[in-house]
Amino acid sequence: MKTIVLTFSKKFPSHHTRKGEATNFIDKLLTKTKTTTIRGNEKRWRKIRHEVNEGRAFLSLRYWSDKPYRSKQVEFARVYEMATHRVFITNSHNGFEMSINGVCSDNCAINHIVKREGFDTAADFTDWFTAKEFSGVMIELF
Repeated sequence: MKTIVLTFSKKFPSHHTRKGEATNFIDKLLTKTKTTTIRGNEKRWRKIRHEVNEGRAFLSLRYWSDKPYRSKQVEFARVYEMATHRVFITNSHNGFEMSINGVCSDNCAINHIVKREGFDTAADFTDWFTAKEFSGVMIELF
């Protein structure tokens, strides 16, 4: 069976207002309070979704033991079923807007997404996405 690696940050990145603080993503994934992750390259992840859901591959959820890309990865869970949803985010002076599968999310829906993504506040979520526009995929982990 093919292994697909999906890494998660233990700390907020240098561009984030909470730089260096713990994200608690690993604990939230293990307790199922974080059930999604947003990534780039929608086409790649849709192909992976088919491989995983057909039983030809699994997702190996990992974190870096120390510095990202400079330390060993540690597997903490495996996922054998997933879904994908097209995501588009706009982050401008007019505010933060998000659409999933072409449907614009209102503030209530965004707050729900923030929790599913494992963030404590909407500000933590919006600070994570610094690009003016982001197009990618929301991966739902089962």
